[in-house]
Amino acid sequence: MKNLLFLGLALIVPATLSGIAHAEVVSAAERPAIESAKASRSLLVDIAYAGKRLVAVGERGHVLFSDDQAKTWRQSKVPVSVMLTAVYFANAQEGWAVGHNGVILFSSDAGESWVVQRSDKNADDERAGSPLLDVWFADNQNGFVVGAYGYFLATNDGGLTWSDKSSAINNPEGLHLNAISGVRDGIAVVAGERGVLWRSFDNG
Repeated sequence: MKNLLFLGLALIVPATLSGIAHAEVVSAAERPAIESAKASRSLLVDIAYAGKRLVAVGERGHVLFSDDQAKTWRQSKVPVSVMLTAVYFANAQEGWAVGHNGVILFSSDAGESWVVQRSDKNADDERAGSPLLDVWFADNQNGFVVGAYGYFLATNDGGLTWSDKSSAINNPEGLHLNAISGVRDGIAVVAGERGVLWRSFDNG
């Protein structure tokens, strides 16, 4: 379950690479997040339960977790320093976080440490460097990620491989896909800009 505790509010505006050196964008996806006592006061934009643990993500690659219902927080070890925009746990241990530069992170220990499953550092796609904005898994193997400019990625092996499934959505204008969520009975919904919704009846 997501967004059970409100930690911060941010307007995530998809950015292009205009005026930004590609090397600078790439370096953030390769540079670990700085561990800092001030991390708990940084901008956090999403939160999820990993079992009874709360895990929150935000700017500079910061991931924080709490085992006492948000009374105290500890910082996770994260291999990137890009803005992280969303987090989702399929069960008490396995979770995914997504963010700018096409970054997808995976944790197998309830958010305490993370590894990179995917980033745009070697991509030639015109969307490379654009933010991923949400992530949802039907179970610990089958998941989806949505983002700016019609980004729509899928995995059926727990994130070991990700494939572009943008053509599965009727989105010829490349509208930003802002959120994805399972509803019930195999129904999943993707929300995009201009008030557009897409619905799946088979878990995506």
